[in-house]
Amino acid sequence: FYEGKIAAAGFFAQTVLPRLAAERRIAETTTLDVMELAEEAF
Repeated sequence: FYEGKIAAAGFFAQTVLPRLAAERRIAETTTLDVMELAEEAF
């Protein structure tokens, strides 16, 4: 059980954590122009 936890943590640290900075930057710099459109525009 413990070895599985360590393996899962290693996978998370190697695959998920490195992408977080880039995904945060994308989320922070995305414009909300589409969200501000009137519903009738769709």
